[in-house]
Amino acid sequence: MSTATKTEAMADERNKRFMSMGYPPGPTKEQAKKMNFKDINTYMKLHEEYGDIYMLPLGAVPLVITRSNEHIRELLGGSATELFPRPPNVIANIRLLFGRAQIALDGEEHQQNKRMLSQWLFSEAENAKMADPFNKVMLDFIDRLESEMNKNGEVEAYYSAELAAADISAVISMGRTYNALQLGYCPQLEALKICDKIFLNRAMNKKWKETEPKEVTEEFEKNKKLIADTFAEAYEQIKGGAKVDHNILAHMIEQNLSHRSAKCPMGEVPTELEAISNMVGFLAGVGNTARMNTIGLEMMAQRQDVQLKVLEELHMVLDGKTPEAAAIAAAN
Repeated sequence: MSTATKTEAMADERNKRFMSMGYPPGPTKEQAKKMNFKDINTYMKLHEEYGDIYMLPLGAVPLVITRSNEHIRELLGGSATELFPRPPNVIANIRLLFGRAQIALDGEEHQQNKRMLSQWLFSEAENAKMADPFNKVMLDFIDRLESEMNKNGEVEAYYSAELAAADISAVISMGRTYNALQLGYCPQLEALKICDKIFLNRAMNKKWKETEPKEVTEEFEKNKKLIADTFAEAYEQIKGGAKVDHNILAHMIEQNLSHRSAKCPMGEVPTELEAISNMVGFLAGVGNTARMNTIGLEMMAQRQDVQLKVLEELHMVLDGKTPEAAAIAAAN
């Protein structure tokens, strides 16, 4: 963005109104509408112009983009729920889709659930046990990309990355994949997309209960049930001793059983409903995982030198090679 264009953005009346409310600077709505936000370089160029944080005033409420570690740490683990409380109608709407998942809760309940999940998610020992299941998914991902490339001469990386992300989510959640990469389709993911679209429309409409068409409500409930039934079935199977790969649902069931008492016979942190809700929350993160994988593939394709460095590190860490031997192996 040129200096003149940035000056124009700073002088834009709509932008000035948002900045007077505390929003950071950013391009105008008209400038933003012409940008390609599927390209990571678009965001990087805007960071060069505006710094670590800027706004994209595309809708009625601007989107704020930050790359600051301090901002991210504060938003994800600090006092964000106190400083930026979500409106009651939004919280109520979130619960309709995500039940009692950690992303649907504020306050102490959220923290208890988060701590319970963190015991597993941030454990090196638990992470190590996921290496083999993840490797199987990644091999399926590579096979799909290679097959598409051989057939069409090009690949639609994001679609395959999304299927891979769905299978990764399933492996983490319940110790098995959806077979999304092999089938080329994931019913649970498509159901979530439908629910999410309706959910977002509801979040922007305080009177959605009075104005939402009956068929839309029925479509939401039908697709939500497909997702919930998938995880409820997995809960019963793993609770009953089904042989599956290492997974976080087994950890949640173990935690539930360990917190049962005469006062709380069904257990807590998490309850069965919270455990199932958490898995819905994991599935909702598929888009972020897919975007990360797609951007990683794109940047690696653009930087052959980085590919070599990554291969060298893999050979050193996984094969135990010396730096010199790893460099030779990567080059070959």
